[in-house]
Amino acid sequence: MSWLNALGTGKKAFHDTLREVAAEVPGLKLPEEVLQRAQTLPPEDILEKERIPEDVAARAYAKFRGLKYESLSGVEPDPRALQKISDAVIRTYGILPIAIDEKGVLQIAVPYINSQIKDAISQQVRERVQYLIAPSSAIQRIIESVIIRRQKAEQIALAQQQIAQGAITEAEDENNDVWEFLRGLVKEATIERASDIHIEPQKDGSLTIRFRVDGHLRVKESIQKEAGASIITGIKNAANLNIAERRLPQDGRLVLREEGVTLRLSTGPTIHGEMLVMRLLPREKDIPALEQLGFSERNLTLYADVIRKPTGIVLVTGPTGSGKSTTLAATVSRVATSARKVLSVEDPVEYPIPGVIQHQVNEEAGYTFARALRAFLRQDPDVIYVGEIRDSETAHIATQAALTGHLVFGTLHTNDAASSVTRLLQMGIEPFNLAPSLRGVLAQRLVRRICPRCGTEMEPGSSDHRLLLELAKQYRFDTGHIQPKTPVGCEYCHSTGYHGRIAIHELMVVTPEIEAAIAERRSAQEIAQMARKSGMITLFEDGLEKVLQGHTTLAEVTGAAGDGEIE
Repeated sequence: MSWLNALGTGKKAFHDTLREVAAEVPGLKLPEEVLQRAQTLPPEDILEKERIPEDVAARAYAKFRGLKYESLSGVEPDPRALQKISDAVIRTYGILPIAIDEKGVLQIAVPYINSQIKDAISQQVRERVQYLIAPSSAIQRIIESVIIRRQKAEQIALAQQQIAQGAITEAEDENNDVWEFLRGLVKEATIERASDIHIEPQKDGSLTIRFRVDGHLRVKESIQKEAGASIITGIKNAANLNIAERRLPQDGRLVLREEGVTLRLSTGPTIHGEMLVMRLLPREKDIPALEQLGFSERNLTLYADVIRKPTGIVLVTGPTGSGKSTTLAATVSRVATSARKVLSVEDPVEYPIPGVIQHQVNEEAGYTFARALRAFLRQDPDVIYVGEIRDSETAHIATQAALTGHLVFGTLHTNDAASSVTRLLQMGIEPFNLAPSLRGVLAQRLVRRICPRCGTEMEPGSSDHRLLLELAKQYRFDTGHIQPKTPVGCEYCHSTGYHGRIAIHELMVVTPEIEAAIAERRSAQEIAQMARKSGMITLFEDGLEKVLQGHTTLAEVTGAAGDGEIE
């Protein structure tokens, strides 16, 4: 019996409503077997068990039940509404009180309605209730944020009291409210995919907390001045930093064991007080494969050939925050086998890499990149990973290691692949040593991905579409299969239109012609032109291809790589 007959309401069956709503989404086609199951299963089961985009399923369910759909984008629950239902019921049933309207009706966002949800609400609420249908993940995200915020408010007050009373004295003591505040903050940052947490003092003595997500900072909340200093003091104390020193920068690390997260801390004095930045360091399981880093098929094949060489130098270049460490972690993870001894020296060690003996720079103790490399050469390595080639001595030792039979990976801060040659020559590396040792240089940037849930196909004939067609023809891309998209903004991407990032690459493989040009001290521009003739795809071209494929936007690519002209 279909749900249309069972309800006896004369409404359309749920599978028909689902088909209608799905048809409104460009490019979305639901499997026919899902629609067939929607004829016999309760709608609530379809929402829970079938792999349907959440917003589509929720809108279809709302339409079928004659209820209002709410995306929850930008919604901030009213504290008065939250007080009506306990945290336990909110968490258990995945529901969210969001407002009380002018007539006193309590509005509650739910993923669907069943008797258990109704009974749980009726036991706690005397007011009239209006149900709003929202995607389950959107409800859960706000629930986590709301409850964490409640807990943090209590923890801030308790932390201030504990610090004032001198109750927090041991950094290892994780049973205090500073730790609980920090755990809540890190959990929230993890939910939102933040890479960094910034805690910044303001003129009025309060603290502003910002998360860096997909390379962009977002303000999360403000902590009143009465508790601000206490929080920073408590976190510094937990990380074994000097809480009395506020005039000089300090660096430290902190492990949250239960969360499995390591934080890299950096403090610094400002005119309004002390600031704190915490980087969430990835775990071993977070190391991606090279195939997950956005390489084009051609670049991935060439790069895999380069890193298979038994000796020489392979460099990854780009500014801070361009994903160099991630690419090299994936690279070194690929080449580290049980038959090879792989040593690394990094500052800091961001990724624990299986099969690699990793070393941390400690400049205060005199353990620098150069000193570590000198020691490595006496320890019979096959592969050496240098976190950063930042000075002449490190560059010389890395080059000598490559010339004496080792495979060396390292990073440089240069704008493009060819400029790495100029940079190393400026560091004093002789061209007759650099030319035979350099195998390849990978320049990269990170650009934001268009949100997979709300990105829409670009309208053919629009000015943006015409521009991309012209660029595609200019750079000789196939214009018959382009699918550029436009970012829109939804709950899933926090109304930004973007979710996650993808790398764009420029891979210069050192050919015999380029090797000769290096030996002759040719300019970076000349070397770049030679690399282009041998097939190198520039950062802009690789980014443009990803725009045409619908992964990102032209604005993101030009912002990261310029307009494509070789300087």
